[in-house]
Amino acid sequence: MPIGVTGELCIGGDGLASGYFDRLDLTEKAFVPVSFNGGPPKRLYKTGDIGRRLADGSLQLHGRRDQQIKLRGFRIELGEIEAVVSKTPGVRQCAVVAAENKKGDQSLVCYVIPDASGTELVSAELSAHAKASLPGYMVPSFWVTEKELPQTPNGKLDRKSLQQRGVPQREAQVIRIKAANRYGREVAGDLAGRDAPLGDERR
Repeated sequence: MPIGVTGELCIGGDGLASGYFDRLDLTEKAFVPVSFNGGPPKRLYKTGDIGRRLADGSLQLHGRRDQQIKLRGFRIELGEIEAVVSKTPGVRQCAVVAAENKKGDQSLVCYVIPDASGTELVSAELSAHAKASLPGYMVPSFWVTEKELPQTPNGKLDRKSLQQRGVPQREAQVIRIKAANRYGREVAGDLAGRDAPLGDERR
């Protein structure tokens, strides 16, 4: 794969195992012959890990390819969403989980890490980028910027930890009402939870 392009990590070479013990079905699915530049096919193992090669030669893992969930009747591959979001300018890494609110309803939450450019990641822009390549039901409802993503002891993404955080709380917006008269100012004052500035009391 070209540098920066997200794909599935495959392993090959002399030390590659012959397959899964007594599981021909898994062996045929995971161990596949691949031909490079028209040469003889070589056997590769499909790890199921999604990642990309960076310009410095290092590998950046984004999670698993088989992170499939069912949300509102749709089957969703979380790795596909992460692959799209990771291409957004300013995004170094991301992770998508299906989190539950207090009622048990699930929503897609995307955690993003900014790259070294310092570009501010705006939820509306991230959502617009995702909508350009994904169907609506695969676009995350919540976007959370993080400095780092949690990892398991073996260095992989701790997706379960992100799920346990639940659905992020949206910030409440203050709605200002412009009153046209004295009565309107009284109503606006009550809605704001404070006394409205009034003139002389009506006699």
